[in-house]
Amino acid sequence: MPQPLRDRILSYLAKASNPPQRPRSLARELDVPDAEYGEFRRVLTELRTESRIAESGGCVVIGQSPRTLT
Repeated sequence: MPQPLRDRILSYLAKASNPPQRPRSLARELDVPDAEYGEFRRVLTELRTESRIAESGGCVVIGQSPRTLT
């Protein structure tokens, strides 16, 4: 059974070796098909509303205290 999209996003972002990315790049990294990109953006919005992720400089980062972007 495939891992739910929100779990895939959170797992990917939680790894320290993965840099913050713009939403489209993150979708490509997670192999989200173009047909499902709208759903992917909806999930990102939900996670932002829940303060599970944040955007900094247009890039998606984990949690309320985003990693420093370099």
